Amino acid sequence: MEEELDIRQVVQILTKRWKLIALIVILAVVSSAAYTHYTYVPKHKTTSTLIVMLRTDYARGDQQIYDVRLSREIVETIERFAQSRLVLDEVTDRLGYERDYERLLESIEINQYADTEILEITVTERDPVRAQDTANALAMVLVDKLVDYMQVNNVRLVDSADEAVLIPPRTLLNVTVALVLGLMAGVGLIFLREALDNTLKTPEDVQQVLGVPVLGAVRYFDARERKERG
Repeated sequence: MEEELDIRQVVQILTKRWKLIALIVILAVVSSAAYTHYTYVPKHKTTSTLIVMLRTDYARGDQQIYDVRLSREIVETIERFAQSRLVLDEVTDRLGYERDYERLLESIEINQYADTEILEITVTERDPVRAQDTANALAMVLVDKLVDYMQVNNVRLVDSADEAVLIPPRTLLNVTVALVLGLMAGVGLIFLREALDNTLKTPEDVQQVLGVPVLGAVRYFDARERKERG
């Protein structure tokens, strides 16, 4: 019975303060949408792919398994090599851009596709043409540098980078997160306010705090009711 009373009290508190909760949620959602809109910077993304596959003249199955395993290990090394200053400075030189290693490093992402020998080179830039050119140039420079520095000559371009596509703002995600956080904050604020409120509002509160029975209560009339009663 006490548990049912607690649940009833919770419902009463939420019902009584629903306007405040709704206000906090609306403010959170509107603020999130406005922040996303005014801070959104249009960027474009495109990807080129390479394959790293070592082959030998042996036709034995165990030799081929060894080659595949070795090639995957090399892929992990190539991921780091592709982000080196040696490679990225060569990319900017070929494209005729001013060297800015840190900026270029932030704009690229090198990933191994699943558990394969495929390398995905993703470039994100504000300029779609620059993104596409950089992705293609990085792939070609990487192929050349791998031959010179790692004696890996079986790296091939699989797909050139297509025209870069616009990355849309994450408005829906941000608004959803703001909605949930706003709801949690609103409910939390309501219960914190109720917990800190030690005033006596009902006869039951008086009886519980003072430990004496309530013999009677005077009803409160607001101004409108008093006017109606004369």
